[in-house]
Amino acid sequence: MSSYAITGASKGIGREFVRQLAANTANTVLAVVRDPESPGISELASKYANVHLIKGDATDPKSLLEAASTAAAITGGTLDVLIHNSNAVDMASAGLSPSQLPFDAEALRAIYDKPLSTAVYGGIWTTNAFLPLIEKGTQKKIVHISSAMADSQLIKTSGISYAVPYAAAKAGMNVQVAKYAAELAPKGIKVLALSPGWVDTWEGEKSPEVQQILEVMLKEFQAVEPELKGQISPEESVGKCLQVIERLDAENSGLLLSQHGNTTKWLRIMQQMPDSSLPLEVRSRILELSEFANLYRAKSPSHPFLASIIAIQNAYKSGQLVVREGMVSYCKWASQYGNGIEEVILLERPTSEEHRLFLSNR
Repeated sequence: MSSYAITGASKGIGREFVRQLAANTANTVLAVVRDPESPGISELASKYANVHLIKGDATDPKSLLEAASTAAAITGGTLDVLIHNSNAVDMASAGLSPSQLPFDAEALRAIYDKPLSTAVYGGIWTTNAFLPLIEKGTQKKIVHISSAMADSQLIKTSGISYAVPYAAAKAGMNVQVAKYAAELAPKGIKVLALSPGWVDTWEGEKSPEVQQILEVMLKEFQAVEPELKGQISPEESVGKCLQVIERLDAENSGLLLSQHGNTTKWLRIMQQMPDSSLPLEVRSRILELSEFANLYRAKSPSHPFLASIIAIQNAYKSGQLVVREGMVSYCKWASQYGNGIEEVILLERPTSEEHRLFLSNR
């Protein structure tokens, strides 16, 4: 059984972390929110007996100490994984480049206050409040949700000059993560800054103005990934982030990683999405398997192995792809895929080494 605490859990990526982690009934999921009665998270919590709503504000250190005390009472004083997801941005100034920021001390501090309060100050307060629980946990992992917008190479390549306070705050977060990793390594604690990708967390209908902003951002991001088609869903982002968190070890501690678990592939080229009528577990696994297939296609582009998401969906619906206890154990591919491939063993979450061995044996 594993225990997780997520700050900023009332909506968007934070709430999706809660939802996916709660799907495993062996997990204890602590959702730290400013308002436990917020409709989205309270409704979600009502569906899962293993979700506990805890009142806590990442910008209020006293509130966080109280939240950690409540968490300790629920878990018996331990915590395996802390995910600091809280985030805030001054939207009125988000579109300004550095030279356009106000030449006024009070005004500038006000603009920087929101992102610094959650990413930097909140990151310190959250980590320190829950650290005694992490020290007694089994996994001993601390994750701060950051952003590739703080990556200097992405900024240079994309030409994105706006979102200055947000990017600066995330850069500060990344440095703090590295410092925590250095300090806590002797205790076996791993600390990670994790970029979730370009995620669509907008709730409700997007206005024409918002649509226009997203179109501009897409063109800028396409300078980094020319084939990028748009944002990814919280469901896909969190699914990938959880894989990275699961693989977090001492070697990666202190780094800023993407949702793919690397330091270069910040964005994701949109794939055809799986059929929404399929169970969540199957949709998530389809996305994993489709990327696994892409590795094979990279080696042999003409090979029909796992040709597309549609093929995987059809295999599931026809009973060829079997999901048992959260794991894809077998995928039996009939002779329609040619070249003598009748059965391919698919690992639940293959490591890079397992990918390499698989490809080298083909």
